[in-house]
Amino acid sequence: MRPCADTVTPRDRTDRRRCRILATLTWTLLPLVLAVATGASAQPELTYDEYLRLERAASGRLLQVTKFEPLEGETGMLMAFGSNFNAVHIYRLTQGRTEEVWKSRPLDGFVQELIVTDMDGDGLNDALVSRNSSGRIYVWALDGYRELYESLPSDYINITCFTAANMDDDPATELVVLANSLIHYIDGITFNRQWTSLNNFEATQMRCGDVDGDDRMEIVLNTGQVLDGLTGNIEWEDYRFGVWIELLDMNGDGVLDVVTSGPGQPLRAFAVNFQSQIRFQ
Repeated sequence: MRPCADTVTPRDRTDRRRCRILATLTWTLLPLVLAVATGASAQPELTYDEYLRLERAASGRLLQVTKFEPLEGETGMLMAFGSNFNAVHIYRLTQGRTEEVWKSRPLDGFVQELIVTDMDGDGLNDALVSRNSSGRIYVWALDGYRELYESLPSDYINITCFTAANMDDDPATELVVLANSLIHYIDGITFNRQWTSLNNFEATQMRCGDVDGDDRMEIVLNTGQVLDGLTGNIEWEDYRFGVWIELLDMNGDGVLDVVTSGPGQPLRAFAVNFQSQIRFQ
């Protein structure tokens, strides 16, 4: 018998999410996993974060759509999308049925990208974040969809890309925003701006992770720059990456690599710790 909603623990939710993600990935990513892992010894079970990275890498390119599971373990999957009427809708998808469960108030500008992330750093996704064409950012709690944050109209003129990652020593996640050609960190609890880069950048997609094995976060831009997450200094920029980038360990050394692609481009992978392209032959 399924536990009642008020008895479902965070561990229960995590286990259920792992099972669903693993089932989805078994068939969609099996050829890639076999190709990369050929000849390697058996590895421990993937972490929940690794499952999420694989799922995101395998998903489509509709930036205005994202999906997440119900917080209390109900059946089905929840899908959020930004409509052409400047609002965010959330639907519950179950077998043979789609039901709208929430709609935001009218927003300033149309939605350009939606992400779901863990803002408080407890290991579970708890927030839905939108970047809009007006240069505005909106954040809602997944628990009840109450609005947690709205950037001011004067904060940014244009946001070209953003992501979420823990960029410092506190547990909270930061929103990493490329706006007005500068990179900004916004604290995920207070929503205060913590840091702004000195240099200008023009990327249209970014990812954050430890890509050189130094136990510090880097910012990876699809224009080819890899930046130190604490100083903003450029660590490597020998190659221009593709339109789309993702961080995955492709050569089995335990360090995230930069995987890139684009329209009409082959898939390429770069090992930042060796400052070279990975060539599979």
